[in-house]
Amino acid sequence: VSNARMSTNKEEQRRPPRELIEFLKRIERAVDKELVEDENDGRDALVESVIREVEVDLNRVCDDVLCSRVLQKVIGIASVQHVHHFTGLFKNKFLDLCCGTYSSHVIQSLVEALCKFATSDLASGFQEDEEDTESSLAHLLSIAQEFTGNWVNIMFDRYSTHVMRSFLKGTSGITDPSANQQQQHQQHNTASTVTLMSTDGILRCIQSIVGEVIEASREHEWSECYSQSHPSGSLQYLLLALRAAVGTIDNDNNESSGTSYQTAYLSSLSRVCSVVLCVGEDTNHLSLSQHQVAHITQLISSPSGSRLMDVTVTTMPQALWNDFFTTFVVTNVKWMVTSANSNFVFQKCLERSNDAQFQTLVPFVCEQMEDIVTKRRFGVLWKLVDGCNTRKVAQKITMKAIAKAFNVQNPPENTKQVLTFLQIGEIGNAAPGTIPSNFPLMGSLILQALFQFEHRYIQPLITSFVGLEAPVLLNLCRSSTGSHVFEKFFLSESVDQGSKKRVFERITGNFLDLARNKMGARCVEVMYKTGDMLIKYTIASELCGAVAELSASGHGHFLVRTCRLDMFNQKRDQWDSLEHTKSKTKMLFGDILGGKAKAKAKAAAESQPEQPPLDINRLGVGVLDPNMKLLGFGRGIASKGTRVTLTDVSVCVCGCVCMDFVFDFVLC
Repeated sequence: VSNARMSTNKEEQRRPPRELIEFLKRIERAVDKELVEDENDGRDALVESVIREVEVDLNRVCDDVLCSRVLQKVIGIASVQHVHHFTGLFKNKFLDLCCGTYSSHVIQSLVEALCKFATSDLASGFQEDEEDTESSLAHLLSIAQEFTGNWVNIMFDRYSTHVMRSFLKGTSGITDPSANQQQQHQQHNTASTVTLMSTDGILRCIQSIVGEVIEASREHEWSECYSQSHPSGSLQYLLLALRAAVGTIDNDNNESSGTSYQTAYLSSLSRVCSVVLCVGEDTNHLSLSQHQVAHITQLISSPSGSRLMDVTVTTMPQALWNDFFTTFVVTNVKWMVTSANSNFVFQKCLERSNDAQFQTLVPFVCEQMEDIVTKRRFGVLWKLVDGCNTRKVAQKITMKAIAKAFNVQNPPENTKQVLTFLQIGEIGNAAPGTIPSNFPLMGSLILQALFQFEHRYIQPLITSFVGLEAPVLLNLCRSSTGSHVFEKFFLSESVDQGSKKRVFERITGNFLDLARNKMGARCVEVMYKTGDMLIKYTIASELCGAVAELSASGHGHFLVRTCRLDMFNQKRDQWDSLEHTKSKTKMLFGDILGGKAKAKAKAAAESQPEQPPLDINRLGVGVLDPNMKLLGFGRGIASKGTRVTLTDVSVCVCGCVCMDFVFDFVLC
């Protein structure tokens, strides 16, 4: 009992005075209820009163759970001058306070506020107040100066590691000033000198962190700590901060295109990535030994290490990535795609790879497709399908491997294939004969990408989707995940119009019910926009009697506007004329305005940077070229270097129609 009383008395001695706690409670209520509205008078007076009360016993205030929470809120609403005042109060105490359970949260809020003010003032070009920007950067560097020499210890501490992450995240926006800002700095000599010195100070601070990490990594035991959560998280923020500062100067392996700041950050980024991979700090060519491969394998297999490798793969310089892809990724595909943690790293590898590297990985992944499905690594499958769709490569081999893995090569039932994908996260759990109502996210994402494949590869999938019963299609439209599959089916150029019409006919009569649902209304709108006159008339006929109800709903009024239901009810002839005109325009100029022409033009632009001027033949109407020349259009286009406009084509089409009438009259 006596020991308990002594511990209670010590706890009371560590806590701030009761009067101060009650004062801070009143401050918290005022901040939470937003009673302080005047930023110049009331809010500043409140912050100043808090500073006066807490500066006498600052350590105990920061270590208290309630008081530290109030201080975080006050720092969040404080002006730049008061944030600087708080920084002066904590001077020479940052290292001790950032290791506390509650005081670390206060230091974290203070660092975030300083980074916010410094970054915003740098972005504004010093047009408002240069002293605030100088002071914010100077105070930020003073905090970093106290941490110098202790960054590794901070990384491993469970509380101070969050302060380090806030510092790295905030300073990633304080990099090399732009050319315009440098011109403005030259007009303000004193401010320019201080600011550029502060920016150099941020660079030196980041480099000091990198140096301490590299120095500590020379110890063999320390490299095994990458899989721990605290140092792993700090290294992730360090890599992201360096990548944000580097920008995109290494996309083409051309470091000379960047500024001196970016080149310095790129060098630091390469060193940190090499340290994480345990290949040395100054490696121009990556060559992995068995020990290094074992280290990377162990790192990827742990939860924290796999997250670190995710960020490392995303941020590493292009030259290092090319070597890492050749020496490690290609030779370890088989176990990476099926392992619990390493499959997430492999997904990042699929995203990072270029077209040639992606095509190298596809056969290896297809060989392991059955294991991927068995072990439910559907994230790898989604990244693979999405990459094949985006890059327009390896669609045939991918679709064949997927059909074999899911055992839907020759489905005995017409709808087995698409239902397998719609329930991809619940394979074996759905009772036979039941109507699915829940559609997993991963299956939805995979189907959306598959519907963008070429028609010849997904014909069985389209047939399977068309064979779905009306209740399944309606549940699909109402689902938050399944509705996107329905939309992609109607928006895809790979799906023929006949298949779209059969799906439309199957759910005809339920459009009003779907319009009352948020997801269903979006599906109805997509069908209306992509359909012909018959589809538009059918949808408008079913919805015209509920204009008031749809207009009052949060999502139905979009349908009222898209379908022009008011015009449909009051001016049917005008609605018919307008929709007929739109349909004819779409039919006449579908090749010009459609996605296929844009895709072809984009591909041609990539293969031939300097394109010659467009002529009539390249617009898909070459069969009318003689008549157009007879009418006087299209002469001298290539020589003058002008471009054919949509108006020219319209006039040419009308002229050709008139000429057809003239020829018919002459023949008669």
